[in-house]
Amino acid sequence: MMTPSSMMLSVALMVSFQLTLTLPLLLLPENRPVRMVVIVLLVFQYVNLVNTSSGDAAMNWGLGLAITPQLLKGFEIYITHTPASEHFHRIRLRDEPVDGSNGSNGLSERLLWALELVYTPRGIGWNWEIPYVCYIGTESKSAYLASRIKRIALFSVMLFALSNGMPNSKSPSITGHPPLSIGLLVPTWAYAISAYLQLWLTFTIPATFMVGFGFGDPRAFPYMMGPIGAMASLRCFWGRTWHQAVRRQMTTAGNLLTSQAGITKGTIESAYLKLLVGFLISAWTHAVAGYKARGGGPDLDPTGAFRFFLLQFCGIVFEDLCFHILQLLRIIGADWRNDQMSQGKYGYGKGLEWWVLDKADMVLGYIWVILWFSITLPPYVEAIRMTGALD
Repeated sequence: MMTPSSMMLSVALMVSFQLTLTLPLLLLPENRPVRMVVIVLLVFQYVNLVNTSSGDAAMNWGLGLAITPQLLKGFEIYITHTPASEHFHRIRLRDEPVDGSNGSNGLSERLLWALELVYTPRGIGWNWEIPYVCYIGTESKSAYLASRIKRIALFSVMLFALSNGMPNSKSPSITGHPPLSIGLLVPTWAYAISAYLQLWLTFTIPATFMVGFGFGDPRAFPYMMGPIGAMASLRCFWGRTWHQAVRRQMTTAGNLLTSQAGITKGTIESAYLKLLVGFLISAWTHAVAGYKARGGGPDLDPTGAFRFFLLQFCGIVFEDLCFHILQLLRIIGADWRNDQMSQGKYGYGKGLEWWVLDKADMVLGYIWVILWFSITLPPYVEAIRMTGALD
C-alpha cells in the first residue's frame, strides 16, 4: 500500500539519481577516475531504486521503465565519451570561441547543454542530426507547436475512448480465453494501442512545453513514436513505429559489444548481434519495471519480459529469412522494408496520413504483424496485469 513516506522516498531517490547524472556535467569532467566515481554512484542509486517500492504498483512500473535507460545514458556520457570534448565540439560547430569569451563556456551555457544532453534524445555526438528517430524537421516554433497540439488533443481523446477496454488486476484473465478470441484480443489490443498513445503523450507534452516556453529548440524534440502505418513488418514496427527514445543507448551498447568481440562492422553477424543487444536491453528495462511493480521477491522477471523481447528478435530473424527466400525465388523484388523505414523517418509529421498500402505484400505484412502480436503479446500483458501496474 502506498504511503506518503514510501512515495516520498521513491521520488527523493529518483531526484537524487537525476542530479547525480546531470550536475557533474557542469564541471565537464575530463578525468576518467572522476567519471568512474560518477558511474559508481549512479549504479549504487540505481540498485536502491530497483529495490525501493513506492507502495503503488503503477508508480513502481513507471519508475522502473525510466531508470534503466537513464543508467545507460550515464554510461554513454561518462564512460564511452568525454563530456568536455563533446561540449567544446558543439561550440566549435557554431564557430564560437571555446575559452568562454563569448559566454559559451559559462555556467548557464553548460547547464542548458547538460539538461539538453540528458533529457532530449540527441545524445553525445549527435549534434542534432539524430539517426533512427522519426521525422527530423526544420519546423518553425509555431509550426512545431501547431502540429503537436493538434495531435495531443486527438490522442488524448483516443486514449480516453480506449480506457474502458483496458485490463487491470480486477478484470478477468486475458489468457483464460481461447487463442485469437474476442475476449483475448480486445484487452490485448486496448493495452497495446493505449501504450502507444500514452508513450507518445509522455514524450510530446513535456517537449511541447519546453519548446513553447523557449527552453528548447524544435530540433531537439523530434517525434519519438513513428507512424502506425510503418508497422507493415516486425522490423519496421520496432525500428520506426515503436518509440525510439532509447535507440541511441542501444546503438552505443551494440557497437561497443561488437567492437570488443572483434566482429567486423557491417557484417550480418554484427547486424544481428546489435539487434539482439537492443532487445536484451528492452527486456532488462521491462524486467526491472515488472520486478518493481510486483514489489520485489525471488522472481527477477515476473512479467516474462525476456521471453517476450527475445521472441521479437526471433520474429525479425524469421521475417528476414522469409524475405530472403522470396527474393531468391524472385517472388518479390527489392526489399520494400527499406523504403518503408525511410518513410517512417522522413515522412511522419507532415500530415496525418498514416496508412501506406501501395503493395499487396505490404498488406500481407500488416496482417502478419497483427497476427504475430495477437499471439505473442497476450501472455505478457496478462503478466503485467497481474502485477497491478495497469490499475
